[in-house]
Amino acid sequence: KDMEEAYSRTVAGFTHTVEEAGFQGLFDLVEAMNDPQQSRIANVGQVAATAMPFSSAQSQIASFNDPYLRQTQTFIDGIKKDIPGERQSLLPVRDWSGQPMPNPKYQSIFGNRAVGNDSVDMEMQRLDLKPSKVEDNIRGVKLTPEQYNEYQSLAGVATRDALHKFIDQPSWQAMPDYAKTVAITKIIAATRKQAEAAMQMKYKGLIAEGVDNRTQDIDGQKPKPLAFPRPQTP
Repeated sequence: KDMEEAYSRTVAGFTHTVEEAGFQGLFDLVEAMNDPQQSRIANVGQVAATAMPFSSAQSQIASFNDPYLRQTQTFIDGIKKDIPGERQSLLPVRDWSGQPMPNPKYQSIFGNRAVGNDSVDMEMQRLDLKPSKVEDNIRGVKLTPEQYNEYQSLAGVATRDALHKFIDQPSWQAMPDYAKTVAITKIIAATRKQAEAAMQMKYKGLIAEGVDNRTQDIDGQKPKPLAFPRPQTP
């Protein structure tokens, strides 16, 4: 425990020193090493982008003009994120309901977050329900980034629409909270199943690949490595 506390204090002190000294590139590198949620390769790309002329100003302009947070998966993505005009070519980060997540620094020097008044969001918050995002695979078949983006959007729209139909009814308020929680959970599961089926209908290769993977698993064989990019045509 003493060692853990000493390590934590050292990291905190170093981070503060780096921030105060203005060594943003070095700070980003330290942050990348301690951020398991983002691709490390993409973070290295972001650090590399700081070596470009006027990188700090470019990064601020890119964020200032983009209403959404963006996904970074590759080295090039990390660079694009801080370049005006290129940032918008990246796929948006989406929340549990498939909605693009707003960029708090859009049209603002300081980070701002709009206060939401959507009835679904307010009810989810009141019930303390925090659904996870849809997985990036369907029945074990890995989706391409573009397919995953489409899947999130498809499932999210269906889920939010279905929830609104229930939550916006006057009779909803008369239900006990435990019944509301059960209803919301079942609606989310059902609409995601519908989105999963819709993706399999559109990209028929997902079904074939899933069957093939399952067969190999039963036979004790290693699944074949996925070939990316998978063809985008249905």
